[in-house]
Amino acid sequence: MKSLVRLLALLILNYTLLKLLKTEQITYYINPRFIPLTKFALVFLMILSLFTLNDLLRAFKSKENGFWSLKGVPFLLLLAVLTPLAFSPKVLDSSMANQKGMISYQQGSQDQAQDNSINRTSTSPNENDLQSVQQLDDSSSKNRATQTGPVASTNGVFQLNDNNYYIFIGDLYNNKDKYIGKEIEVDGFIMHIDLLGPNQFLAARYLMACCAADASVIGFAVESKAPYPDNTWVRVRGKLTKIDDNGPYLKLTKIQRITQPADPYIYP
Repeated sequence: MKSLVRLLALLILNYTLLKLLKTEQITYYINPRFIPLTKFALVFLMILSLFTLNDLLRAFKSKENGFWSLKGVPFLLLLAVLTPLAFSPKVLDSSMANQKGMISYQQGSQDQAQDNSINRTSTSPNENDLQSVQQLDDSSSKNRATQTGPVASTNGVFQLNDNNYYIFIGDLYNNKDKYIGKEIEVDGFIMHIDLLGPNQFLAARYLMACCAADASVIGFAVESKAPYPDNTWVRVRGKLTKIDDNGPYLKLTKIQRITQPADPYIYP
């Protein structure tokens, strides 16, 4: 019986990973750079499933004593792998913001060689938060090493997308005076946080360094009353008025409702 349950668990896990990879919803849970490792893990699980099937057939043919016994059967393992089948994949939204915390960037001091210092402000900071901050620092350094330059403006508007979002944020905090008064266009979902006033909202994105467990909120504070409810995806355009530890502030000039991007996260 143990072999049967183990085989069922492996088959369900294989199916779940295969489905997530095929639909590309795997990026709801991990950074795309780990997809090759996930594919390797899937191949390994398939091979393991074949060995488990062989053990099951051998035990069934030999009619081992206790074959149908429930003793030692890993039902908890089976329950764990059944969870993805019971709940459809879902992206992180504003309801998780308090648990995930929010990223704020502070301009590095002159003696830190212009490095960004990334601090997490959360209602319940823990060791995982500090670990995630270190990972973000490392990833940021790699991005700065490969970028070709700051984000160029189009007709005087800095248009942010998935590819330049994180690079732009880093340059924004290192060169504040360069961007104050400039117009910025950015996509994000609406959310409200305690750090902002009643007539302000956050055009937010989730920043994922490794997986959904370390994802944190990043975004632009918009100085206007939100015309749509929380979790609505919008494209906002506004002039950058100030930058502080809570984030960059935009004075809204235009807002447009959009559909949720196929890949809603930002990857450093």
